[in-house]
Amino acid sequence: MLNYSTYEKSSLHQESNGWGPISGAALDLGIWFGGKPFRGYVLRAGLTNYAYTYKTTAPANDSVSHTDRQLYLMFGSHSRWGVFTLAYGFGLGYELNQENRCFDVFGNATSDCPKDQLLIKLNATGSSVGDLHSYLYPFDLLARFSLGVVF
Repeated sequence: MLNYSTYEKSSLHQESNGWGPISGAALDLGIWFGGKPFRGYVLRAGLTNYAYTYKTTAPANDSVSHTDRQLYLMFGSHSRWGVFTLAYGFGLGYELNQENRCFDVFGNATSDCPKDQLLIKLNATGSSVGDLHSYLYPFDLLARFSLGVVF
């Protein structure tokens, strides 16, 4: 739900805090209606843990590290042809690691914010900031599409 292109001259970048490009992992449990795994409709409950660093380039040179930890519920469907699967789903996630970051009158970062926001400076003075939280925070709309192989 965060669109980096809306920020000034695309000065905002996101990097993984994991092993190389791997920023984290997800674990979920699926209950299939009809009793056959990987076939038909499924209700999933899960937990994700993804770590990121957000950085802005000069002249702002600001950075924020955040671990996105969400509990989610998703409804979807699976189709299976032999060992191949096709799946999709839609759901709602809730942020468990709710961090805030804003700036005081002197431009120093603080977690004592008047509302839920995770701000990063987009210019050197801090007069322009970006909020890394989505507009539904602490909730997120989720969508999934996957192709796979089942052994």
